[in-house]
Amino acid sequence: MDNEKYSTIVTINSQVTHYYQNPQNVYVGKGDYTTFEEINEPIIPDALNNEKAKNLMQRFVDAKMLKEDWYPQNISCTEQALLAKAVCDRLKINDVWQVFASLWKIKPETLRSYFNKSLDQKKSIDFQDRIKILLG
Repeated sequence: MDNEKYSTIVTINSQVTHYYQNPQNVYVGKGDYTTFEEINEPIIPDALNNEKAKNLMQRFVDAKMLKEDWYPQNISCTEQALLAKAVCDRLKINDVWQVFASLWKIKPETLRSYFNKSLDQKKSIDFQDRIKILLG
């Protein structure tokens, strides 16, 4: 780690890790190198990287359900799963859990599990109504 300076602790994929930064790259945890920009920039899956999807996602940003980088805010895990499913249904995306798990950096199985759990919750009906209004 010559010429690399210890910088701080960051969260990557929901895990706290140390990183070391030099001008060219960042040392992340156990031997992985990446660029600093890769840590900070969300990776938009191809299925969501089009104008229709961007316009749709902006509605949820405007409603304060998603941040500008499309990460969830102010909604529970089960609500996140409902939102992901509704967006994919509207956009005719088959790989719901893979697409949003990639975007939100969680396991697809976890997101699917939250969706299944949401089906047993009364509050899910109200949230689904909010989503329907936003989807138009």
